[in-house]
Amino acid sequence: MASNERLTLLFRALGDPGRYRLVKFLARREQVCVSDVARSLGVSVPVASQQLRVLFVNGLVKRERRGQKAYYGLIRTNATLKALAKMML
Repeated sequence: MASNERLTLLFRALGDPGRYRLVKFLARREQVCVSDVARSLGVSVPVASQQLRVLFVNGLVKRERRGQKAYYGLIRTNATLKALAKMML
């Protein structure tokens, strides 16, 4: 995928205020489960799950399953996202 296309997807995913808040939240943590995201951001678990899914599909977060729970964290090797995360902190 071309660099411009990746940036377009990145900004489209971050263009939603809820997802932007979520990325900011994840920038300060290694990994977090969906229920902790929901509780910390004051949203329902389904809303947190859907927003995380959008970020996952767009290659911004990684997901690890541990039993019944899914844990998410930023993909810190993504250079563009890494630079944005530094600006958000």
